Amino acid sequence: MRYRARVVAAPSGARATVPQAKLQVPRLTEGVVLRNRLLDAMATDESGVVQVISVVAPAGSGKTILMSQRSAELTRAGRPVAWVSLDGGDNDPFVLWSAILLATARVADHGDVSAALRGLSPPVRASDTAFVTAYVDAFNVSSAALWLVLDDVHLINPGPALDSLAALLRNMPPHLRIMVGARHDPPLLLPRLLMEGRAAEIRFMELAFDRRETNELLARHDVRLAELALTESVGAAVEVLIFFILYQQVENLVIGPRVFASAVFLRPMTVFLAVLFGGTVGGFVGAIVALPIAAALKVVFRYVFRGQLAVIDGRAVPESVAPPSPQPRRS
Repeated sequence: MRYRARVVAAPSGARATVPQAKLQVPRLTEGVVLRNRLLDAMATDESGVVQVISVVAPAGSGKTILMSQRSAELTRAGRPVAWVSLDGGDNDPFVLWSAILLATARVADHGDVSAALRGLSPPVRASDTAFVTAYVDAFNVSSAALWLVLDDVHLINPGPALDSLAALLRNMPPHLRIMVGARHDPPLLLPRLLMEGRAAEIRFMELAFDRRETNELLARHDVRLAELALTESVGAAVEVLIFFILYQQVENLVIGPRVFASAVFLRPMTVFLAVLFGGTVGGFVGAIVALPIAAALKVVFRYVFRGQLAVIDGRAVPESVAPPSPQPRRS
């Protein structure tokens, strides 16, 4: 459903109260891996046709970290970056555009651009017309590029606020760049912009760590795998290899048989010999079916020879060695 109602502007100079935390680029910790591979892909020529970059992936994929790193990279290069972290309250166009106006006005290098943005009043009801047109026109007096980062766009539901953002994407000024982060594809014009070559996207598969990034992350937390240790020194690789061999032997010869023995009521040594025999005879499949067969044979053996066996403490023993059952005392 499209909202194309007439724009009703707020009184001149009126703005919603915007928490400063919404306009701050998230701080990066020391242990964060620098995503150079993706940052290079996001680096767009300021005079190029790509004006929108979307980062779409599930929660915890590193979207905000990547956009924060890109924002820091742009800031170091002298490019103005306006950051807005969206939330449910931004479904109100007045609240949404109060934050966007404040963020873009305070980082705009050109004085006329900043003055024009500060003079705009957020719309009470957003549409595709007057307010977005005035916002776009404010950037036409400068040739300097400005980046607007909108994080968590998935929190904006279909309605007037989202329609106003779609109108901005349809009428992008030449020197405005927008970075969008969301957990799922927002109902904007991103597919059309991608087809026209005016947008680029990064998704979950691109956000996954490659080999170098994984090794860097593990090394920062002092976790060494065999392959990583081998790249450092032969001695470290030998230490890791010895540890894994010892661990496997303890698990296979001690821990595993005891766990399986408690599950199928067999002795640990019986479990070990059954798996060893099954693996030798039948390979991988033989090792898998060895325990069920051994447990079944135990039941059959006890059933066939039940007259010759006695059960003591849950174990079958020959009746010849079993202690006699206590006789009832006669009064």
